[in-house]
Amino acid sequence: MMDTLKKNKNALIFLTVVVVGFLLWKFVFKAEAPLIFSETQSETEILAQDLENQLSLLRSLRDLETEIFTDPLFANLQDIEIPIQFRPIGKSNPFLLSE
Repeated sequence: MMDTLKKNKNALIFLTVVVVGFLLWKFVFKAEAPLIFSETQSETEILAQDLENQLSLLRSLRDLETEIFTDPLFANLQDIEIPIQFRPIGKSNPFLLSE
């Protein structure tokens, strides 16, 4: 068994490099396939449909209920503001064990 491996060592190395190279090409370096549009729809029609979907989404946002903003409970809410305190950042020499 060992004699066979020693005799075919170069062939096994070559075969391993070829297989690894093929796998890298197949899964890592191969470019993605370009998007293919159907023959019945042009690119303009697809973009128009997408724009129409976005506009309908914006129109649905206009129909949100705004009654909460006139509610007295909402009007009485107060912002709790906590000021950010200044603190020194780090040490002058981060590698020094004691400062």
